[in-house]
Amino acid sequence: MVVAQIFDHSATAFAQEAIRATPVKLSEAIPSTKRFALVIGNSAYRNVPGLRNTKSDAAAMAVKLRGLGYEVVHATDLDRRSMNETITSFLARIEPGSEVLVYYSGHGVELNGSNYLLPVDIPALSPDQERMLRTEGANLTDLLLDLEGRSPRVTLVILDACRDNPFREANGGATTRSLGATRGLGRVDPPRGTFVIFSAGVGEQAIDNLGSQDTNPNGLFTRKLLPLIGQEGLEIRPMVQRLRAEVREAALSGNGRSQIPSYYDQLLGEFYFRPKSQETEVPTQNSCDRLVDADASATSVLKADLEAGLEACTSAVTQFPSEARFVRQLQAVQEQRMVQRALNSDQADLSRAYLLLYPAGRFAADLRAHIATLGSASETKRAPEQPVNVPVPSPPTPIVVPQVDLGRVLQTELKRVGCDPVSVDGTWGPASTRAMINYNRFTHVSFETAKPTIEALEAVRGHSERICPLVCSRGEHIVSDKCVPITCKFGFRQDSMGLCAKIERPTRKIQEEISNNKVNNNRPTETRRKSNNYRLANNKIKPSGRRLFGDDLTPRKIGGCQYFNGISAC
Repeated sequence: MVVAQIFDHSATAFAQEAIRATPVKLSEAIPSTKRFALVIGNSAYRNVPGLRNTKSDAAAMAVKLRGLGYEVVHATDLDRRSMNETITSFLARIEPGSEVLVYYSGHGVELNGSNYLLPVDIPALSPDQERMLRTEGANLTDLLLDLEGRSPRVTLVILDACRDNPFREANGGATTRSLGATRGLGRVDPPRGTFVIFSAGVGEQAIDNLGSQDTNPNGLFTRKLLPLIGQEGLEIRPMVQRLRAEVREAALSGNGRSQIPSYYDQLLGEFYFRPKSQETEVPTQNSCDRLVDADASATSVLKADLEAGLEACTSAVTQFPSEARFVRQLQAVQEQRMVQRALNSDQADLSRAYLLLYPAGRFAADLRAHIATLGSASETKRAPEQPVNVPVPSPPTPIVVPQVDLGRVLQTELKRVGCDPVSVDGTWGPASTRAMINYNRFTHVSFETAKPTIEALEAVRGHSERICPLVCSRGEHIVSDKCVPITCKFGFRQDSMGLCAKIERPTRKIQEEISNNKVNNNRPTETRRKSNNYRLANNKIKPSGRRLFGDDLTPRKIGGCQYFNGISAC
């Protein structure tokens, strides 16, 4: 099972506006696997200081998750009984193989290595009331075990609890001791297949706002998180790297405080809030269509603003590389740009360069006529004929084609046949060189790769189908000549190589041990330690691969092994 825990706040009005601005096609961008989410925002605490942002945080997260295909249960200001009933009801809805997310925004404390989420009716506990905290608060470890028992494919637990200890504030804040840690939740040691994120580092407090002029109703971490989880094709690891950088920069520039989200990665495979869609939604019309007329006449081309159209179509081809209409528009505006420059020039070489790049182009007749006109003008300006010695004719000067124009046309043709040079700006860099190397490799030719050439352009133009095979990233496969994320069937998940591997279910004996550990986690840490030492000493627990020596707790070394407390370390 994949588990990710993200500790922090959420946002509302800003998230709703972002969702309206960037609509999502659920049939394309959202996986077909069922998704369930529980969102809780506790704000109106009765006996400890209340919280200002938690309701709006939870509301914003609920809106965002619904837009990502989750069936959301949204609840606010839950007391102990309501909180237990809500969690129990939510657990009953989870289906095996589904994707599950739990979001909690409110007070939370760490006690003896265990984290507790606090309902709104939690008493103002003193340092000697540890047992009451364990009975009144919701134990995070128990929640994770309950979620694991429902056999979801992916589980995400998002907690906003990086705040000051509410019991310390409720008791005046002047005492040196308080129940639980001073600030927020404690460190989580994730098991295999777990990804843990905290909204702030150790000893840091999550920032709710950036000053009196900050009108955003959500915390800093959440306002940076919400736009990222909605980005298509953004895997959780690069998402967290961007999140850390954005939060750190905003905190330092806003009020000079430090806040850097921390994370612990034991995740197997990859996770996407919004996987890359199989069919990228292409706009019916964009600036490339509006600025470029592929059927324009030579007279219209002379008056057109082709630089703006060239930039718009270059951007469209980069964003939608598989959309043939944008490729055709880009080819058209490139040709028109050369025509415009040639017809506005009194140099015949520019016209000849066009005829060399586009021997069968739409404007070939216009350029030949322009060359003839330039020739007639030069004859008219020639002085009256006088008897002169006729020189020996010299060989014709080779036509010089501007490298930028040649490079741009060749880049467009390479992209068309699948040898992607990344950009089509006419700059022949490393990406274009690699594209040309791949073309040579798969066509068994040896054209120049360090710069564009006419010979290479003519050869590439001769192909009507894909030459370079489509190569997908890890975790993707080819569907209809496009890379789409691999979706594993129930009982399987992606391994470290991005392939679907069968999930190994724990044996009955391991399940019983997990159940026993679940009971022990309700006891104080010191009690559990003594109990485990007793069971180890009396051979009631025998860890695999370890030898026990009765109740001998004296350290001793035998051969290459060290023995202590009945456990061997070799």
